[in-house]
Amino acid sequence: MAIADAKLSATALGVGISDNQTLTGWTAGAGIEWMFLPHWSLKGEYLYRSFGGQTFFANQFAPGIQTGTLNINSGQVGINYHF
Repeated sequence: MAIADAKLSATALGVGISDNQTLTGWTAGAGIEWMFLPHWSLKGEYLYRSFGGQTFFANQFAPGIQTGTLNINSGQVGINYHF
């Protein structure tokens, strides 16, 4: 399960409005880790997250502003020390 906090804001003529929504979705990923010394390892990880659309400003402007699907691809690398 994936959870994200999304904020949409706009400013016009010196007046600003904003709305927050909690997005829910799913995530999948893969990773690999390699011990290159007795206490040290190198790792790599990939994550894909997909969030469904949400309606912003529904209370201010009926029927609100509908967003599309949000998909996020991310990767990270790291070095770990094992005690």
